[in-house]
Amino acid sequence: MREFKVVTWVLKDGTTYASYIHPLTKRRVRHAFGSILQANDYKEKIENRFTVMNSSDYQILTLEELMILFLKARPKSTFFKLRRHLIDFTETFGHMRLQDITLELLQTWLHQIQMENAIKDTTMRSLKCSLDRLFDYAIEKEIISASPLREIYYKKTPANTIAGNHISELEIQKLLDALQRFSPGYLYPILKLFAETGAKITEVVDLKWPQIDCVNHTVSFPGTDKSQPRIVKISTDLASILVKVRREDGHVFKTYYREPFTKVKLNKVIKEFKAKGLYRKDWNLLDIRHSFGANFLARGGSLQELQCLMGHGNVFDTKRIYGDPTKL
Repeated sequence: MREFKVVTWVLKDGTTYASYIHPLTKRRVRHAFGSILQANDYKEKIENRFTVMNSSDYQILTLEELMILFLKARPKSTFFKLRRHLIDFTETFGHMRLQDITLELLQTWLHQIQMENAIKDTTMRSLKCSLDRLFDYAIEKEIISASPLREIYYKKTPANTIAGNHISELEIQKLLDALQRFSPGYLYPILKLFAETGAKITEVVDLKWPQIDCVNHTVSFPGTDKSQPRIVKISTDLASILVKVRREDGHVFKTYYREPFTKVKLNKVIKEFKAKGLYRKDWNLLDIRHSFGANFLARGGSLQELQCLMGHGNVFDTKRIYGDPTKL
């Protein structure tokens, strides 16, 4: 987590502003004051609130403050990947103490989130699992003895076979050829990386240059609380493309506005590509990940090898998703 800081400045009319990027929601917060003294008092208060917390404060922390500590302790947790819902969760419950958040309040909030966004139960189950990371942390710190989410359930869809569309290696190549014609230095390298590594969407949009070794042609994925760290080989062609497109440090893939990609921004660019009709068959990024696994097994790869490539926690997850490779 970056160092937290509140910035103050004075306008010509004497009005003083203080602003900061909220460490959870990543939104900029601004406040106006009549004097620099008031602004500095506010600056000290906010910086202390988010940086000078210690273990003796756990019982009196608001949920927002606890989440800041959780972010410092577990920065790669999937809890912080669902930004839209994280913002809503913070704005709804952030001012409360964790001990005061009841099952009924959480049920009402989750139901509202599901209805407003037309979310399926399988996605809600994933959201609940991410929220469980925070409550597990609270249990670890002995703030609560049990999670208020423990009585909330969502139906789990069985996954005995490969989910989504299975795209053959030939069709994957046709798709990449179309992408190369459409956007050779922008969208094509991103999708080629998906096709060659079977990575998750978040792993690709969060990818930083230190994770790529263009000499040895490898990409390192650090892993999260849902996936294992791993190193995956990429082609010489992809490595050479990445060398050519690198302009600055930080995120590997950025938008035309030099902002890091998000799932939403990436899917928007993909939608523009689909609208051109250069590749007419239906597909999405999850299809590419699953097809990577299916095609690997079809070539004679083992479940254990695929487990490592996909970052699954154990081989049973790989078998549950992809089934018996002899039947592919």
